[in-house]
Amino acid sequence: MIAALDDDIDLDDEVILQPTRLRFQRLVREWVDEEVIRAVRVIDIANQVNGGRIYSPGPDTMADIDQRGDLASEDLRARVELVFVGLSTREFVDTVSDYICQQIISLDDANRVLRAGGHLFYFSETIDDSRHVLHVKMSSAPEDWLDEEIPNIKQVLNRMESAADRGDYSEVLAAGTVIFETLAKDVLGKKIKPSATFHKLLPEYKVRSGLPEPFIEYMHNMYKLRNASPLAAHGSTAPPKITKSEALTFIEITKMLVRLQRVLLATDE
Repeated sequence: MIAALDDDIDLDDEVILQPTRLRFQRLVREWVDEEVIRAVRVIDIANQVNGGRIYSPGPDTMADIDQRGDLASEDLRARVELVFVGLSTREFVDTVSDYICQQIISLDDANRVLRAGGHLFYFSETIDDSRHVLHVKMSSAPEDWLDEEIPNIKQVLNRMESAADRGDYSEVLAAGTVIFETLAKDVLGKKIKPSATFHKLLPEYKVRSGLPEPFIEYMHNMYKLRNASPLAAHGSTAPPKITKSEALTFIEITKMLVRLQRVLLATDE
């Protein structure tokens, strides 16, 4: 497999958090498995990406290698542990791409780690003239990386967007608050009653979610707005008050909150 990174992919807003770097480091460590040749290989690949020198073990390191044949040298071991440290987002992506192409990290493992970290980019393999080519792609929305942990959220996000397309903005509001309630139940765990409302979950969710106070307040305000808006939670003869602009803004903020909650949960692991 060869890497053909897409230069038009905008990674400026992507921040590689420490939990993501740690998960990738563990995958590399597992592959190296105390073997000297493998250790030097992962070090050299990282150095080539970030402009460093090809690794040349010093006399003391070579003496350790000759004597033990494994990673007895602390210098070599430390360099393996530093392959993802200090890399920019682009350098990080390039390094992981090369590790995938060299079968140090599998494509599935790499995308699994990125999903767990809430990242919107992922790796994709295509076949071009019998060559396997690795690409970096951007997801258009959080539903592309939501996995089976909380499948209901993906379904309700689709419902929100379908309602917006139909001009049913009250349904957008109703569906969005269902997502907030589902997020809260996911964070708080199985001890929560399935019938519990977001209002009842809010005090504990505020503590456990890790979300900044203004975001929690926004979620609560939208929940109260749903209860007061015609056709969003109750039948009414009054016309809906939520506008198209408000509904579209609510959809995008809801997606952002879903993604942020996933990132914060991954950070706490």
